[in-house]
Amino acid sequence: MRLLVFQHSAGEPPAAFGAHAVAAGDEVTLVRLFAGEPIPPLDAFDALLVMGGPMDVWEEAAHPWLIPEKAAIRDWVRAERPYLGICLGHQLLAEAMGGCCARMETPEIAVSDVVVTEPDPLLDALPRQFPAMHWHGVEVTSPPPGATLLGHSAGCATQAMRVGPRAWGLQFHPELQPGTITQWMADPANIACATDWLGSTDAAWDFVRASEAQAEGFVARSAALYAAFRTHSS
Repeated sequence: MRLLVFQHSAGEPPAAFGAHAVAAGDEVTLVRLFAGEPIPPLDAFDALLVMGGPMDVWEEAAHPWLIPEKAAIRDWVRAERPYLGICLGHQLLAEAMGGCCARMETPEIAVSDVVVTEPDPLLDALPRQFPAMHWHGVEVTSPPPGATLLGHSAGCATQAMRVGPRAWGLQFHPELQPGTITQWMADPANIACATDWLGSTDAAWDFVRASEAQAEGFVARSAALYAAFRTHSS
């Protein structure tokens, strides 16, 4: 499979999904949009993976590459080609296809359960309820027309959705592997954000430890998720 990946910041690579792709023998093309790399012709690829990032979906003035990215996502999904969006990638799917996103009254930064509410070709690879890491202050408030809501958490009503037959958005972070969150906290901006949202530096590092304690389970579930995504990308 020829996998195209949109990356929005240096600190949020495909992580476990990159490892799963290599293990499966897939060809991965990584586009670092934040570094000014252009989006290549889409016809050369079989599936599109769109990662998270610290920017918001509406910050086009600060991040002008969001404009062609949304256009590429729209064209891709309208063609019913396989798409998987993570966190910001989930929100971009909503915005590109006619939905809306907005700031949350209470940001969701926690390790807590996602509850899968509907049968689905992709999410059937996961348990009906499982722990996941959440770190976002924006949520999908109006899913795109015709979207199917697939799951929620205590802090977010739209944790997972499907748009059309083969485009999925996941608000949680399934791509984590051991060390990922610790690496994120090497960025002072991330420490400041976590401290602000959770109320103290101690609480921020408790969150990191809770995430790392679940890392092996995150990797196992992302492997199952990626295998299911490959199946529906053929």
